[in-house]
Amino acid sequence: TSSPASDEAALRKEREVFEPLLKALTSPSRMKIDGKRSSSSGGGGAKRVVSILSALAAVAEFAPSTFCASNGRGERAIKFALESVLLGRSHSDESDSDSANDGGSDAESSDDEDESASASKSRRRSSNGRRRSSGRVKGSSNDANVSLAALRACAAIELLVAHIRATADARSKSVSGIQSPAADHVKTVFATLEQILRDSGLPPSSRDRRYCTSSADRASLRQCAAVNLLRLCDPYLQLESRFLSNACWQALSGAFVDEEKTVREMAIDELSHLIVGSGKYNHGNIFAPSLRLLSLLVLCPDADHGRNSVAASGNAAIVGKKAELIKKSASNCIISLRNCSEQVHAQCLAQGKAGETYFENELKLKLMPECAVPYALHLLSFRRETPCVGGANNEETIDEEDSDVDGTNTVAQNGAQQKMLRKRLKWLLEPLIQTLGDSANNISFLLRMVDLLGSRYQPTDVLRSAASRKMDGEDDENEKSFDTISSLGISLDETVAYRSMTDLKRAEESQAKLKNISFAARDVLLKFVKKDVNLSAYPGSIRLPGDLFILATKNTQTRFTAADSESMASPSFAKGSALRSPSSSTKK
Repeated sequence: TSSPASDEAALRKEREVFEPLLKALTSPSRMKIDGKRSSSSGGGGAKRVVSILSALAAVAEFAPSTFCASNGRGERAIKFALESVLLGRSHSDESDSDSANDGGSDAESSDDEDESASASKSRRRSSNGRRRSSGRVKGSSNDANVSLAALRACAAIELLVAHIRATADARSKSVSGIQSPAADHVKTVFATLEQILRDSGLPPSSRDRRYCTSSADRASLRQCAAVNLLRLCDPYLQLESRFLSNACWQALSGAFVDEEKTVREMAIDELSHLIVGSGKYNHGNIFAPSLRLLSLLVLCPDADHGRNSVAASGNAAIVGKKAELIKKSASNCIISLRNCSEQVHAQCLAQGKAGETYFENELKLKLMPECAVPYALHLLSFRRETPCVGGANNEETIDEEDSDVDGTNTVAQNGAQQKMLRKRLKWLLEPLIQTLGDSANNISFLLRMVDLLGSRYQPTDVLRSAASRKMDGEDDENEKSFDTISSLGISLDETVAYRSMTDLKRAEESQAKLKNISFAARDVLLKFVKKDVNLSAYPGSIRLPGDLFILATKNTQTRFTAADSESMASPSFAKGSALRSPSSSTKK
């Protein structure tokens, strides 16, 4: 262990190295955007902003003490990245004030800027009539052209996220002089990244939107937003449960079925590192990842070959080995989660009845890997390509313009959708069961869980819920990610008032999809039943995330009465003499 004296010496050396660099990078003449010319031209000024933001991100990551304590320069850089670059707000008055405070620093940077401008002019003169640059540079991913406006937005995102991660890490290590970013700032960063994903990769700034017009621009921004959202959800930072709303989580899930290969590959690869604590998520000890993030595994399998199969996956790009690798990572994650859950459960039992109640009500939905299943089912319930009960979606069928008059193609599409749905469910359910070996005893628990969801609950539309809160003037922080519904409290009287027929139809469709998903999940689970022990009761009650599911209304329940009766009487389900609520089992 290092002594306070050695820590102080290391901090002093860090500041000697990084303070002059930070002072130069944050001079007011550099921290500005020259309007249209900076976004559309390929000159040195536009590229320099990207380079400056990238350099600042490195300083924030490797020298957080200097970045946060150097006369407010780090704070100025963060404000520039968020408000000026990403949100497109002007702060000329503040820049003038900062220029006065910096004194001679500004003069030096102005000289640098003049030299850069003259060098740029001389290069343009020597081009002898060549076409002016379009403001696009070769990107690293599949040689696509990415505009400088998109690169600048991505560099700003990298800086903001590096700053939040580094300060949170330094605070956890009790490094002096470090203050955690304000909650409102972190919330704004989460919201900004969510908006980029919801807008299919358009930058938040109207100034930059006119220049980010190519598919490569939007793909680069979607990739950057998704990867950095996952980095903010590093379990070590403890930000996910507080700042990742369910609406943001749903927006993030879209990156895992992106049509661009590089976006999907990077999202899957980043999640793979997150759930096993490797790469940027290696902090010495392994921290339990959020089950909401683990549930994203259901969107990772590739489609089979064939036009209908690709459409049935939502036209997600094929990523090959990446999809298989994350499945292996998920198995390792599930083993670690289960061991952690068992250890915590034992500690809670040792504290008596109060400890056991606390585990059941609070900790189970965070640690028990089987509790990732409700999150996965919720995600699939709002996927466009997920089929409804008894046929194709209520929305336009995929490739509808090519369907035959007799409906042959529609039938084939629905078959492909059902096959893809089972494959997605298997991607999560298989490691949950196989990590317990041949004597897996959680199948009855999972069967009971999916049956409860399909027969008695309907998924909450998190987008509609977020919009309703804003209309009603409520704060998103009132949303509690870990409110739960117990299988023992099935008589909860909860109703929903829909604002429009569109909301009602969307709710009915998601209910129908959840019903179909539960049937498909049961079929997948029953294929793993090899021995009687596989249907033994699994200890503990079933708990569901209360902010994602509500009791189905009588109207929606009556639509499926016949289907329920038929399915409950099926021979495969009749094996379930042990398919009772695990909460009724005797604890040893």
